[in-house]
Amino acid sequence: MAVQRILQGAAATLTLTTTDADGTAAEASGTVTVGVTAADGVTVVSAGTATTHTGGSSTYTAALTAAQTSTLELLTATWTNGTSTWTTLHEIVGGFLFSVADARAADDAMGTFAANAFTDAQILAARAVIERRVEDICDRAFVPRYARLILDGTGTRDIVLGVTEPRTLRSVRVLASAGSSTYSAFTATELASVALYPDGTARRTDGGVWVEDRANIVVEVEHGLDAPPAALVDAALLHLRHHLTRSRTALLD
Repeated sequence: MAVQRILQGAAATLTLTTTDADGTAAEASGTVTVGVTAADGVTVVSAGTATTHTGGSSTYTAALTAAQTSTLELLTATWTNGTSTWTTLHEIVGGFLFSVADARAADDAMGTFAANAFTDAQILAARAVIERRVEDICDRAFVPRYARLILDGTGTRDIVLGVTEPRTLRSVRVLASAGSSTYSAFTATELASVALYPDGTARRTDGGVWVEDRANIVVEVEHGLDAPPAALVDAALLHLRHHLTRSRTALLD
């Protein structure tokens, strides 16, 4: 599922495009409402909230305020018309590799006045693809991001989070026992005692250990660099140009 990325602290518009059974854009029947929750289940927008929609269109939108995007988070929007339900994902991030203006300034082919100029929407869609490719290749985020992770306890003082460049450990919950549904949360003191390392290791320094078990630890962590290196941005913009113009070149694949 594609994830819409939203800048932290900025008002934003969530978007749903409804489709028919063949995946072709088609207007939904009836009135579509929406509810939005954070990764930990906290309600951000109450279920049943009205959406904005123009008759005959397959696009439905809902607004988020700057206050609702003030924290790095992964949001799930659940849209429904009473008979069908659609789910979209929206990630609040601390920045982007480049802006639309950066992309247009980087190459004439992406400029506003270029022949067959690309729209802002096309550049933003391509940026989302490029950012994910860069993160997959480099195994790290180059802007602050959020993750909610379910981990296996190791029985030692070290655990590998599964993300690199951890910045802040927001919460830790440990399953009371195998088969239980009860969790105990780390206190502020316990959270402060966890040392974070760039490779994603989280080490308890209070003498405690990560209780050994399978999928018994739930961690919320902010990770990623403050900002991408300039050389990486240049490479990403070069890849963006290729991604956008690949159908216009005479070169073979």
